[in-house]
Amino acid sequence: MAKNTISTVQDFTIPMKFKLWALTVGMIGFLLYLNTVKNVYALDDSNSILQNNFVQEGINGIPKLMTVDYWYFQGLNLGYYRPMSLITFAFEKSFFGNNPHVNHFDNALLYGLTGYLLFLFLMQLFPKRHPAFSFLICLIFMAHPIHTEVVANIKSRDEILSFLNILAMCFFAYRYIRTNNIRDLALSLVFTFAALLSKETAMLGVLLLAFFMLYSGKKIPDILKRIVPYVGVIVCFFLLKQYFLHGSTAKIPDDVTNYPYLASAVKFPTTFHLFWLYIQKLIIPSKLCFDYSFNQIPASHKSDAGVWMGIITLIGLAVVVLRGLKNKTVWSLSAAIYLLTIAPAMAFVLLRGGIMAERFLYAPVLGFAIALVYALSKKTGP
Repeated sequence: MAKNTISTVQDFTIPMKFKLWALTVGMIGFLLYLNTVKNVYALDDSNSILQNNFVQEGINGIPKLMTVDYWYFQGLNLGYYRPMSLITFAFEKSFFGNNPHVNHFDNALLYGLTGYLLFLFLMQLFPKRHPAFSFLICLIFMAHPIHTEVVANIKSRDEILSFLNILAMCFFAYRYIRTNNIRDLALSLVFTFAALLSKETAMLGVLLLAFFMLYSGKKIPDILKRIVPYVGVIVCFFLLKQYFLHGSTAKIPDDVTNYPYLASAVKFPTTFHLFWLYIQKLIIPSKLCFDYSFNQIPASHKSDAGVWMGIITLIGLAVVVLRGLKNKTVWSLSAAIYLLTIAPAMAFVLLRGGIMAERFLYAPVLGFAIALVYALSKKTGP
């Protein structure tokens, strides 16, 4: 039975035969959502594709997509600099026209690629465990019903691309640690930038990488030294964003439908209540919904039980992370992944009064999947 720790990164190798496992995971993920190919545009798909004049220009519009807010053609300035998914839409427009079936197919394909890369990275993260350990984690991640919103909604390709590029960043970062090949570092930094262009919250992926290295046996001074180039990429990204968006301050619209928790008295308690609801959706993904706008979840107050359950759960997970730092336990790693990746969802409510959305659980499912498979491995014994 493997110890309750994660092995050092210097030990890992990925035999060629295990790439078949990765391919199997990828194919399962792709096939799970192949039924979405028949779908048409829905919700924000039209705003992102049909009503985006630069996307409609196809490849010729790509340079212009690099210079505007994501919702520029909706007359909004939300401070979202996410041209990557729009660029892919522009490519699709050039070669296939406005074809939602192609858009859906590509979402499913990118989702399958995510499963493929996730397995390869987990083989690096858990080098002394049987490949079945990483395989089961990937299966749970790929099959979790909470991902339906992301994969079935074309607009949510930004979530897929962000997490996919974060995985690529981590994969090549680990290869660089083992090989000391500057090419691997360069690729890791390129994928870091691509992740940021997909969604700004990908900057937390660098913290995630730092945690991965910590749990793999690297010392803090070494981690800090290795993280410096990634911080440089983040700084360059935000300078680029400031340049193209002209340093304008984001303006939150007076829209109670999508920003129902703007009142200062409810922001804080609602944040923790939604944290508790996210945990519930993660463990028991029933009654899923694409719309949590105004009054689907009423604003919370300090006396509400859900608020205190959220606070207690958050503190509990933080304790698990801190207590496991010394021994580098899998429990601690799982909790850290969840807390880091759910942070943007919490900030969206706390800072902007924004709504709950199942797409915000896309990456956090990984922490849950690791914890679940590890718990099962403890039950089954050596």
